Amino acid sequence: MTIIWELDFYSRPIVDENKKKVWEVLLCESPTTIDADTSNLFRFA
Repeated sequence: MTIIWELDFYSRPIVDENKKKVWEVLLCESPTTIDADTSNLFRFA
């Protein structure tokens, strides 16, 4: 079965030291079956 990745990016309601918007990127793996262990689908750093 193939792996499905989801990518999302959005701006935070804050600005950095250069007065630029702070952006965040979220990358996660979507579950491909109903009984998938969701604890392994998302990690952050």
